Amino acid sequence: PKELAHLIYHGSTKDQDEATRGKFGRGFLVTHLLSMKVGVKGFETDRDGDFTFELALDRSGGAEAIRGHMDDAKQLLKANRVSLTSNADTPKYSTSYTYHLDGDAGKRAAEGGIAAATQSLPYVLAFIPELDEVAISVSDTETIWEKGVVQDLEGAGLRKTVIQVAKTGCEPRSINVLENRAMTQEGNHSVSVAI
Repeated sequence: PKELAHLIYHGSTKDQDEATRGKFGRGFLVTHLLSMKVGVKGFETDRDGDFTFELALDRSGGAEAIRGHMDDAKQLLKANRVSLTSNADTPKYSTSYTYHLDGDAGKRAAEGGIAAATQSLPYVLAFIPELDEVAISVSDTETIWEKGVVQDLEGAGLRKTVIQVAKTGCEPRSINVLENRAMTQEGNHSVSVAI
């Protein structure tokens, strides 16, 4: 699929195809601040059916080395493509990224990103209908944010989204995100608050 090719070769299909928004585009390149080596596992559908894939992206070295790493990743993708025979084989997550943090700068960037994600994920889940769950694993601790009940509050112009948060070794908790979906002459505007 072209999204995977663009992931390997630094590009994006977003400008040409709105359906690929949020899939392997330019935003992914920013994550190389964490590590020049990223493991990617996922699930994809193309004209031949459903399959899982696994590849290693290596952006280390000079321009010639990086081109070689890209070709290696393409070959690895072809070699590790496995067809799924039933829905039972479908992985839980569509894509998983593993960053090999070998420097202090990458570790600090990851810690800052995880702290920011902890604050913003309830809103991200509430606002993006295509996203149902996000899991972040650090060492032996996993935190999962999962979209629960979404309810329009009749007559109030509000939408309530319940986000379930489960962290290894902690009691699960819920965050309610209220979104005021006001209409103005300029268009749709939303104001949200977690309660």
